[in-house]
Amino acid sequence: MHTTGTKPHILKRVRDVSPYIRACVFSVLSQKTTIRHLTIDERLQVLKYGLRDSAPMVRAEAEKMLCDTWLEKNLEGDLIQLVQSLDCANSEDTVSLVIRSILDQSQDKDKTDPTRLSNLKKSISGAFEKVESQIRNNGNSLSEEIVFFWRNYVQHISKRDDCEEDSIIPALTDLCALLRAQLRGDVTALLGEDEEDEEELARRSFVVKQLVEIGMCADARHDEIGRRTFSNLLRDLLISPSCTVDGHVDLIVCSFIFFLCFYWFCCTSQHTHIHTHTHLTRYAQWQKCSRANMNIFDTLLS
Repeated sequence: MHTTGTKPHILKRVRDVSPYIRACVFSVLSQKTTIRHLTIDERLQVLKYGLRDSAPMVRAEAEKMLCDTWLEKNLEGDLIQLVQSLDCANSEDTVSLVIRSILDQSQDKDKTDPTRLSNLKKSISGAFEKVESQIRNNGNSLSEEIVFFWRNYVQHISKRDDCEEDSIIPALTDLCALLRAQLRGDVTALLGEDEEDEEELARRSFVVKQLVEIGMCADARHDEIGRRTFSNLLRDLLISPSCTVDGHVDLIVCSFIFFLCFYWFCCTSQHTHIHTHTHLTRYAQWQKCSRANMNIFDTLLS
C-alpha cells in the first residue's frame, strides 16, 4: 500500500465525495501502514481532513488511526514524539487540532473506548512528565514540541469549569522566570548574535511565543506581583527588536495591552469605563484567554 505508486492514489481519497470511501481510507491507513511511511506533509494532510471531516464515521476512523495506530502502536504512546513528528513549529493549527482531539477523547468516558481512554491518559501523563523534567533540568533551552504541547494543554484545561489540574498552569512569576531564562536573562537576546544560527533563533522565538500565550491563561486576579512582572516583561519585549521576529509583534502588543488594562482594572475603584471594557474584551477574546480572566471584567464592572 505504501509503495511510491499506490500511496498517492490512496491519500487522494481522503477528500472523496463519499464518506464511506473516506472512512475506508483511514481504515486502510491504520491497518496497512505506519506513521513512518508518510512524509510530514502527508501526515498533516490526512489528519487535517480526517479530524475535521463532517461525517462522524470518518472522524471516528481518523481518531482510531491517530490514537490506536500512530500514537500507541507506532510511537509507543509517546505524545511528545508525535508532536515532533508533525513539525509543530511550521504547522501550528493542524498540530493543535491533533492535541485537542487527543485531550478531548481522554476526557470523554462515554464515547471513548476504555482501552484507548486508558492509553491516552498514560500518554498525556507521560508527556507532562517530560514537560516538567525539561523545565526543571533545561529551562533555558526548551524544545519546540515540549512547550507547544504545554501551551495547548494549558489552553485546553483553562477553559474547563471543573478543572482539577490548576497546578499545570504556572504562576506568572514562575513563567516570567522561565521566559527570562529562555532569553538568557536578556529580553533583547532574540535580536540574534552573529555566531547564533538561524535555526536556534527560530526555536527561541517560537518558544517565547508559546510561553507568552501560556501567560495569557494564568489566573492573575489575586496575583499583583505576577501581573506587574509579566506586564513589565511584555513591555521590555515590546520595545526590543525581538518583536519583529517571525511576526510575533501582534501577539506581544495584544498581550501587553491586555495585561496593562487588566492591571488597571484590578487597581482602580472606578467602574464606568465601558468603552475601554469593550475593547479589552475583544483583545481577550482574540487571544482566547482563560475563563477566569474573562469573568473578572464583568465582576469589576458590576
